[in-house]
Amino acid sequence: MLRGQPGLRQVEVDAVGRETQVIAARPATPGMDLVLTLDLQLQQLAERLLEGHSGSIVALDPRNGQILALASQSDL
Repeated sequence: MLRGQPGLRQVEVDAVGRETQVIAARPATPGMDLVLTLDLQLQQLAERLLEGHSGSIVALDPRNGQILALASQSDL
């Protein structure tokens, strides 16, 4: 759904590579938009809090379940 569909342009060319006619054409169709709910300042804070530690932080908006921040860190 996010990808959309590729377009197509099929042409006939002569011996030197010049287009002589268009045989088929189909325009590309864009995919759906992706809307992120991340809060940049909260995301940066979560990443700073995890520096030097192993763990993860997930911050959700309790009103609608949107993800506001998502960070994980491993000391392996």
